[in-house]
Amino acid sequence: MDTINIGILTLSDRASSGIYEDKATAEIERVLNSYIKNDIIYHKELIPD
Repeated sequence: MDTINIGILTLSDRASSGIYEDKATAEIERVLNSYIKNDIIYHKELIPD
């Protein structure tokens, strides 16, 4: 199977400034991994909204 490139853009003022941990990105990866059987390369960005 081909490797898939997936971009995850997460917007959060508080997570991007380090007030709390970004848990959304990990959850998005978990869900995608449960549905997609190909190898995946994730390109992640966490920015303030």
